[in-house]
Amino acid sequence: MRLFAEANSQYDFDSAAELLNTWNVLNPVKQTKELDVVSESRKETAKNLKAATVDTGSLAPSSKKTYRRSDLINLRLRDPDRYYAMQDEIMDAYATGRVK
Repeated sequence: MRLFAEANSQYDFDSAAELLNTWNVLNPVKQTKELDVVSESRKETAKNLKAATVDTGSLAPSSKKTYRRSDLINLRLRDPDRYYAMQDEIMDAYATGRVK
């Protein structure tokens, strides 16, 4: 506690260094081999996921309208009645990613 008080209030470098050295001795850093194994595992998983992806888009144009977010905000501010009348369609557009 004395070392911490000196390091904190008096900005004593030696006290702070002693505290950090003691901490490092009591809590050693994990071995790099363990980190390398985790890194390799993540890379392999990412590779497998990338290989498993499938294109789900269609070549045909979408029949549903795409909205701009700024237009929807302006519609809500300027014509709230129309916005609320279209609310189901707007919420569906947000859910399906048709709002840009």
